Amino acid sequence: MVIIGIYTWAFQPLPQLIRINRELKGLREEQAQLKEENLDLKESKEELFQNKYIEDIARKEYGMIKQDEEAFLVITPKEKKNPPPPDKKEEEKKKETKGWWEKILGW
Repeated sequence: MVIIGIYTWAFQPLPQLIRINRELKGLREEQAQLKEENLDLKESKEELFQNKYIEDIARKEYGMIKQDEEAFLVITPKEKKNPPPPDKKEEEKKKETKGWWEKILGW
């Protein structure tokens, strides 16, 4: 009886310890990922406030220029698109759909 009591007292928390160790390992991995993401975000934040980055966005997205610069707008002529040639099948269908009076009179 004493042996069973010692066994129960010593080994009963073992499954709990295994589960807690697994959770701890998962949390440490998550912490490492979050630290890496945090560093990336800090770098991005620093880039956002650099003058060159702001200037690039102002030029590309808003078409802004510096003082004493000249802007040029290049306009290309639109290509004329010729309508496609009439389909022979469509013409034949139109002929077939004529009424009997149109066929007789040749309209």
